[in-house]
Amino acid sequence: MPVRGTHKLDEFEVVEVIGSGQYGVCKKVKRKSDEKVFVWKELDYGQMTETEKKLLCQEVNLLRELKHQYIVRYYDRVIDRSNTTLYIVMEYCEGGDLASYISRCKTERRYIEENFIWKILFQLLLALQECHRRREGVDKVLHRDLKPANIFLDANRNAKLGDFGLARILAHNYSLAKTFVGTPYYMSPEVLSQQGYNESSDLWSLGCVIYELCSLSPPFNAPNQEILAVKVKEGKFRPIPSHYSTELQAVIVRLLKVEPSQRASIDTLFSTRSLRLLLWEKELHQQESELKELRIKLKTREAALDQKEKDLTAREQGLHQKDRRELLELVKVKQPREGATSQENQPPIQPTSSKPFHPKPILKVKSSRT
Repeated sequence: MPVRGTHKLDEFEVVEVIGSGQYGVCKKVKRKSDEKVFVWKELDYGQMTETEKKLLCQEVNLLRELKHQYIVRYYDRVIDRSNTTLYIVMEYCEGGDLASYISRCKTERRYIEENFIWKILFQLLLALQECHRRREGVDKVLHRDLKPANIFLDANRNAKLGDFGLARILAHNYSLAKTFVGTPYYMSPEVLSQQGYNESSDLWSLGCVIYELCSLSPPFNAPNQEILAVKVKEGKFRPIPSHYSTELQAVIVRLLKVEPSQRASIDTLFSTRSLRLLLWEKELHQQESELKELRIKLKTREAALDQKEKDLTAREQGLHQKDRRELLELVKVKQPREGATSQENQPPIQPTSSKPFHPKPILKVKSSRT
C-alpha cells in the first residue's frame, strides 16, 4: 500500500456522503484547520485481491503525478490500518458530475446549450492531451473509463476529468493495451472486440460523451451487452438534434469512427474552427494573466524602489543635518581662540613721554600795511 500522507484522519470532518461503490464510499469532508472542502474516496482495501490492491496503488501514484487545470486534483492519502481503509483526499467539484447534470436536463426536458458543449469538449481534449502526451521520462496514460459520471464540474462549470481507477500506463507510443475494462455504453469497438487499443479508444468514449450532451442519451443503446456490442461495432447512430450546428455533428462523426486509424486525433480536432477559437481565447487569456502578473510584479518593484529612494533621501538628510551640527559645534569651539590670537599678534602700545606738555605760543603775523 502507498505510504501515509501528511494529513491525519482526525484533521477532517465528514460533511455528507456523495456516493458509494463496491469497496467504499465517496464523502464530502472539511479540513478543520481552515474549513477548506475536499472529497475523499474511502476504500476498504482489506476486501481487495492482490491485483486490485496493485491497481489501487497505481491509481494513487498516477493521481499524484497528474496536475492539470482540467483534471481533478489529488491532495493527499491517509491510511487507517486498524480497519484496512485508504482515504484518497481530492479536489471538491461544486457542480457535481456530468451524468447528474444530463439527468437533470432530461427531467426538465431542456437541451444543453451548444456553447457549453464546445467548452466541455475543449477542456476534456486538453485533459486527455495531458494524459496521452506525458512529459519526457514519464509514461502516457489511458483513462479507459471516460463517461459522464467520471467528469465533474467546478463552481464555474469547468470540466474536471476524474476517477482514474481503470487507467493504464503505456510505456511506449505504440503500445496496445488488451485488458477488457470500462463502461459498455462508452466502450470503443476495439475494446468490445477484445483487441489491442491505444489513446484513440479514449477519443471514442469522448465522442459518446459529447453525443450524450447533445441528445441526452448515449449514441448506442441496447437491452443487453451482446446487442450493444453489435451496434457499437456497426458504428451506426442517429444524428444529434437539428438545432445543433453541422460543425458539432461533424466532430462527433469523426470521433465515432469504427476504425481507430480513421478516428480524429486531438491535434486534428483543434483545427476545427470552434475549437481553434477556444484555443486562441485560452492563449489570449493566459497572456493577459501573465501580463497582469507582470504588472503586479512591476508595481511591487516600483513601490520597493520608491521606498528605497525615500530611505536613501531620509538617510542623506540625516547625514546632512549631522554634518551641519558638527560644523556648527566646530565653529563655536574655534571663535574664542581666534579672538585671543588676534589680540596677541598686535604690536605693543608705546608709552608716551613723561615730560610736561607746553603748548607753543601762537605767533601773530603783522600785516604789511602797518
